[in-house]
Amino acid sequence: MLRSVRFDDMMIERVRYDLDFKRIGDLPTMQIYSRICDWLRNQFPKERASLKGDCSAFVGASGVGKTAAMCKALSSDIFINGLEPIVLKLDGAVPNSSDGLEAFCEIMGPLCIDLRTK
Repeated sequence: MLRSVRFDDMMIERVRYDLDFKRIGDLPTMQIYSRICDWLRNQFPKERASLKGDCSAFVGASGVGKTAAMCKALSSDIFINGLEPIVLKLDGAVPNSSDGLEAFCEIMGPLCIDLRTK
């Protein structure tokens, strides 16, 4: 089920180890999803002292509309709020081949930094 949403093998093994899948494997699917979501939330704390200002993250499987949602949010930040956002792009094991976000940033002005994992 984690492969179907494009989790890479290393992340799947971390989830299996940390959640002890042998113990929870017989639970209903929705309870397993719930435990995985709780685990993910705990991996990424809400507050970090080193971050300044408002930050947003767009997370999801390929094709769910992350780039479209981000471009709409960036347009609002630029035109309505007068901000100068910075975009950090990080793709997992299956990188997004589209350069749409880079082209959007080049036209609209936000700095776009690609942090792809190799």
